[in-house]
Parts: sequence; C-alpha cells; structure tokens
Amino acid sequence: MKAHDLLKGMALCLWGLGFALLFVGRFGLGNSFRIGSPKERTNLTVDGLFKFSRNPMYLGVYVTLLGSVLYTLNPFVLIVSSFVIVVHHNIVLAEEQHLRTVFGERYEEYCRRVRRYL
Repeated sequence: MKAHDLLKGMALCLWGLGFALLFVGRFGLGNSFRIGSPKERTNLTVDGLFKFSRNPMYLGVYVTLLGSVLYTLNPFVLIVSSFVIVVHHNIVLAEEQHLRTVFGERYEEYCRRVRRYL
C-alpha cells in the first residue's frame, strides 16, 4: 500500500470520526441544544461524550476539518479550515462565559474535571 493511499484512508477515518462526534454530541444534548447563548432555561449536560470533552460537537468539526485537509492536501482547504477553527474557538470561549454566568460553581467544577476539547 502506498503512503498516499494510507494517508487518504486515515483522513477518511478522521472525517468519519469527526462527524460521529458531532452527531453523537448534538443528540447527547437532547432538549438542551441551543444555537447561541440561550435566553430560556437549559440544563448543563455532563454525561455521554460530555464526560470526556466539554465540546464534543466542536471537536467533531475540528477532526472533520483535519480529515479534509489531510485528504485533499490543498493549501486553500487548510487556510479555510484554520479560519473556521479560530472562529469556532472564539464561540466556545463566549459560550463558556455564558455557562459560568448561568451555572456558576457547578460549571466551574465541571471545567476542573473535563477538558475543553480532549
């Protein structure tokens, strides 16, 4: 097997893993899923994938992008993916601030136990 084929195979596996993380994380939130900072009451989800990552959906996006970059080896895909990751990381930071305000010490304790991404 050629190195190029091995890289493409690994990239496809990462791409699939990323989508799996994204969808399992999304459905793990259940009724607590919101886009943006919610105004209505929500729950702090700390089970399922959220035991291992505070942001499995974002992690899934990042892994999918990494798979795309490795599969294509295209500099433009790398640049766009880097931009998407920076934007989403800033969204994560804003969401964390909101969760600190809403859940206080309970969220702080969760942050001490579980890393932001991995």
